[in-house]
Amino acid sequence: MADAFTMLLTGLSGAGKTTNAKMIVTELQNRGIQVELLDGDVVRDEIGNLFGYTREERNKVSKIHRFLAKMLNRNGISVIVAAISPYEEMRESYRNEIKNYVEVYVECPIEVCIERDVKGIYQKAIRGEMKHVIGIDESFEVPQNPDIVVNTSAATTEENMIQIIEALKEKQFA
Repeated sequence: MADAFTMLLTGLSGAGKTTNAKMIVTELQNRGIQVELLDGDVVRDEIGNLFGYTREERNKVSKIHRFLAKMLNRNGISVIVAAISPYEEMRESYRNEIKNYVEVYVECPIEVCIERDVKGIYQKAIRGEMKHVIGIDESFEVPQNPDIVVNTSAATTEENMIQIIEALKEKQFA
């Protein structure tokens, strides 16, 4: 049995992190791998929306994701984290703190993310009704050393999932 791992899917809101993560989780479960999905929005909701969206508060939420991932990994459960994780320091903390870490940059042009905007956050930010929106008034630091890059505007979710699963097989996690 492969060692437990943590995979972070990082990218803009609307890039397709959760959609890809759900498909990856299903595929891994079909392969008999114990895996949990930590979706950024769900975790925020479950902890009672204690934190806002400033850089400092985003770092605190990221720390919660890392803590949960490490705890699950320690108990033999692999983890897929789907969270914007916009700052390099967040991703470096994952890399430094988690033994079997895989970083996936879910790339998608901001224009496409704005078109998708299922939560309406980009439009609120553009109208000035919302602050600290990554890609609008806060920057997204493009990952410097991702293990995998998928582009959701150029490939299907299934194509991305196959690419990610192949990379996990190469690392002997799947």
